[in-house]
Amino acid sequence: MSLRSRVERLLRSPVSPLTRAGRGRRRFNCADQGAASWDERARDAVRLWRQTRGTWVPEARAELVVGDLGAGGERLRPALADGMPQPHRYLAYDLHPQLPSTERLDVLSEMPDRRFDVVFCLGLLEYVPPGNSFPARLASTCRFAVVSYVATDLEPLTAEERGERGWVSHYSREQLEALFEAEGFVRDAFTTTERGRSGVWLWSAPRELRATSWEAAPR
Repeated sequence: MSLRSRVERLLRSPVSPLTRAGRGRRRFNCADQGAASWDERARDAVRLWRQTRGTWVPEARAELVVGDLGAGGERLRPALADGMPQPHRYLAYDLHPQLPSTERLDVLSEMPDRRFDVVFCLGLLEYVPPGNSFPARLASTCRFAVVSYVATDLEPLTAEERGERGWVSHYSREQLEALFEAEGFVRDAFTTTERGRSGVWLWSAPRELRATSWEAAPR
């Protein structure tokens, strides 16, 4: 069975359909940005990067360009300052910017007009509906991606309970990994955060993109 066929089969599984509740509630939990879980998730995501790619730098420059999609209150910024070993430049994007330093962006239909060494997507994928082209667009935007997701086999919520949180996708860990692998991503590392409730993955961009020059200064 081809990888594409495997993804299609997995996404037809009973655990992954959209529900009316999920489709009808486009909430993004902006009011919960002060929760300690955001800090924990950000720290664990940066720790995963440090443990796996902590010595990597582009050949032509020592500074990494880091994108934060769905940045919320930019809780990732201090986690990077404390935990990322490489010098870096942080650029934040969100549909509902909460700080002047965050640029407005709707990832369901657009991406930043630049490339990044690494993009973090924490607490974002739950709001991306199945069939959206976001994974493919992400693959052409970054050299590495660090993403989190509350998979159905990590946090046993019903589809209705997930919909009440505004989440519009209901993937198991296997389904999410198949979705990224179908776009050519290669899994470098995986961990869990928030007492095992959420998964965090480090992905390398597709092979054909890794063959292109990411060493020159990004646009």
